[in-house]
Amino acid sequence: MIVSITLPHQQFNETRWVNLLFEEGLQKLHIRKHGQTARYLETYIQEIDSNFHSRLVLQSHQEYAQEFGLQHIHLNEQDRKANRHVEFDSYALSTSTHSFQDFNDLTPIWSYAFLSPFYASISKPGYGIDSTLLQEFQLRTNNAVQLIALGGMHKDNMEEVVKNGVNGVALLGSLWNETDPVGYYRECAKKLKELRNENNQ
Repeated sequence: MIVSITLPHQQFNETRWVNLLFEEGLQKLHIRKHGQTARYLETYIQEIDSNFHSRLVLQSHQEYAQEFGLQHIHLNEQDRKANRHVEFDSYALSTSTHSFQDFNDLTPIWSYAFLSPFYASISKPGYGIDSTLLQEFQLRTNNAVQLIALGGMHKDNMEEVVKNGVNGVALLGSLWNETDPVGYYRECAKKLKELRNENNQ
């Protein structure tokens, strides 16, 4: 699985690229626009083909999910620990974790969880440079929740995490920094498929 996360600020032609990415096969897009208004988000979602709305994940303004017609909510670590998931028990849920211990503690109510940072962040310079997650895969005991690798992920380092058994990767800076996000996604999807075949996953 390849998941993408939006940048917090608006990109030029962003929703056009989103539609094209979905046409190319992108499975999930996390809309992360914490600093924007609900009305901005409503317009953003309306600019995305309604056929793809089932692939959208709301990462802020979750209380508007029903109004926006979305089916998937993402809660950050703080909200998860505050048990906010009980407010959204009719939605698909995902969350964020930052250690294998926290990931292993998740129950199957979460369809997947980001674990980060695996590599130095592309969108947050300096973040993740001392990460040890790559050396800790043997600590994973939770196979009921899909593990999505996040943090500095790009097409040239996917192989290392896939061979260690992650269920998917999340693209952020590497995707949106490209002049042709669709072409870059296509390369990543091809690489991931090849790796899955090689590892019989």
